[in-house]
Amino acid sequence: MERQSKRLRIGPLTILQINRNNFWEKFDSFHEENRYLSDDVKLSVQKVCSSVVSIGSFAKKFKFLGTGTIIGCDKINDNRYVSSVLTSASLFGASNKNYNVTSNDEFKVEVYFDERTFQVHEFSYDGHYNIALLKFESTTSMLIASLKSVEVIRGAARERLLRRRSEVCRISANDQLIAVGRYFNEPFSLMAAPGAFSHGCCSLDCPPLLKTTCIISKCGTGGPLINGDGEIIGINFFAEGYTPFLPMNIILKCLEYFEKNGRFVRPSIGIRGANLCDATSLSTLEKISQKFPDVSKGILVKEVVPQSPAYHAGICAGDVLTSCGRNIIKSVVEFEATLFNRIGNSLEVQVLKQRGQFEEKIVVVGETSPDNFFSWPLPKERRVILKSSPRH
Repeated sequence: MERQSKRLRIGPLTILQINRNNFWEKFDSFHEENRYLSDDVKLSVQKVCSSVVSIGSFAKKFKFLGTGTIIGCDKINDNRYVSSVLTSASLFGASNKNYNVTSNDEFKVEVYFDERTFQVHEFSYDGHYNIALLKFESTTSMLIASLKSVEVIRGAARERLLRRRSEVCRISANDQLIAVGRYFNEPFSLMAAPGAFSHGCCSLDCPPLLKTTCIISKCGTGGPLINGDGEIIGINFFAEGYTPFLPMNIILKCLEYFEKNGRFVRPSIGIRGANLCDATSLSTLEKISQKFPDVSKGILVKEVVPQSPAYHAGICAGDVLTSCGRNIIKSVVEFEATLFNRIGNSLEVQVLKQRGQFEEKIVVVGETSPDNFFSWPLPKERRVILKSSPRH
């Protein structure tokens, strides 16, 4: 095992040097809130634990250890099953600009679960949305996790909407969510990090990402985020101070297209944007509401890709997309999911221009080119120095 700490004694002081942001950290290594879990959290995690696995990928100059979720299991014959695992494409260098996989033969990928090791015989991944699909064989059937899309609700609508039955998981600020992981060393222990949903933009370059206050470690990358019912509403990525997650709305669309066409697709009209309330100052929101009191949702355009469909339609940075096909745009996540159904087709969007008038624009939904893929940097490993004095 790699050495993770070094203890020095200088006079009355004890100095402990600790490596942080490495694969050997568990969820509760430095975070007490992950060490003492409530009964409710334990019961929620128990509902999904049989579908959560640890994963290791190894190449000549590359190693990554993460977490994944079993989302499919097909029976081939009486004692042969093929299971599908959803995880992060960071296992194949999506977070490392200096490394790119060129063939399946470069990687040895293993799945760890129930004190057993399984060899992955097939994998596909998408570096844009940072998701990967792995397949491995077993002699027994594996339990499949329950997946659910997300609808973010705010303010006055909260109580009214939460009481309704829905095929989506409705979440609002401060609702409890739980990040789940599995450690890669025997006995492959389960890990959990409770937290709350938080409004606001993530620092990572992927507008559809949402965020929680859960604190995970690096080996939790690609693991599931669950609600209190044990339903998986997204997959987690490692960051410092919070946990960003890609909602299942986008993932399910990716997987649906992959199943039909044998490849991943990244729909785009050529903009980078953010939810209006999250990305706009209070004073700007006030100016918009004074002139257009019905505009409270939409996407603030922060960047337009040159020569893209949005560019040719006259959409500019600072504009607000308010509706799509006569439907109000509620969020970046919802709009991104809509684009999957319109690839290669035209789309009518209503745009609130910076100078204060609405315009109807027709854009053709294309595909994102590799040079415009989202970037996924991971926090670098660093050394932390802790000092302590003798007690008197």
